[in-house]
Amino acid sequence: MKKGVLDIGSNTVKFKIFDGNELILFHTYPVQIGTGLVQNQLTDSMIKKIQTCFDGVERILNEHQAKLSRVIGTSALRDASNSEQITNYISELFDRQLEIIPGDQEAELIYKGVRKGIQTDENYLICDIGGGSVELIYCSNSELIRAHSFEVGVIKLYKMRKTADPFSKEDIDFFTQYLDSSFSEFLEEVETDYLVGAAGSFESLYTLNTNLEYSGVFEDIKMTELNQVIDQIIKSSQTERDENQLIPFERKILLPLGAILVNYLLNKLEINKFTVSPNSLIEGLDL
Repeated sequence: MKKGVLDIGSNTVKFKIFDGNELILFHTYPVQIGTGLVQNQLTDSMIKKIQTCFDGVERILNEHQAKLSRVIGTSALRDASNSEQITNYISELFDRQLEIIPGDQEAELIYKGVRKGIQTDENYLICDIGGGSVELIYCSNSELIRAHSFEVGVIKLYKMRKTADPFSKEDIDFFTQYLDSSFSEFLEEVETDYLVGAAGSFESLYTLNTNLEYSGVFEDIKMTELNQVIDQIIKSSQTERDENQLIPFERKILLPLGAILVNYLLNKLEINKFTVSPNSLIEGLDL
């Protein structure tokens, strides 16, 4: 039986279908649930948007004769006090229970997903940038050394400050200082110059660097090229990002914030090696 899995994030809903261990379909829905949270309540319009997304997932499952195996909710659904409306809809539509997982479990699953494909004997830091949270996982290929989920996702950062277009130096300094206050204690115990970016925004770094669609495999990016593309994103205007077909809709507004975050990690840890991982939370699940 082909198995489907849903990862309901704050910025995107990721949907994959597997036939055994083979990925046969991957689709991203730019639902941006985090933008529909008002005082920790999902708005009625956002609930309808999520339900419409799930209706589309059901049609695709039927077309592929697949059954939904796992439904995972992360930061936005952790924050939403009325998430039971989503829980009930999933139960009725898919006969599955929504699993809203805590942040540290999310980080552990990301580690399990990434380690399935990465080949290295070095310690490394995994970063997963979401709309609601950011997971940092310090690890080797044989053990998870330290991990934490930080509630500083790019949608939450976006809501903190009205920025100039393009971002001003004051904007960049503000977010950099905020990230340092959030991450610095964790990073004090991280001893590596190797960063692995788990899917999401990191795929956009790859496509903007190469002008090619992301290949869906583990890809290294040279540091000179990575620094150049990060600088390009941070300095870009909204119009430039809107017109750039390589940037997905759900990242056109938020990508500079992701770039500032990556730039902070590169400088803080003096990173000398960088890999984009196609694997993240979904690959860490037992289906």
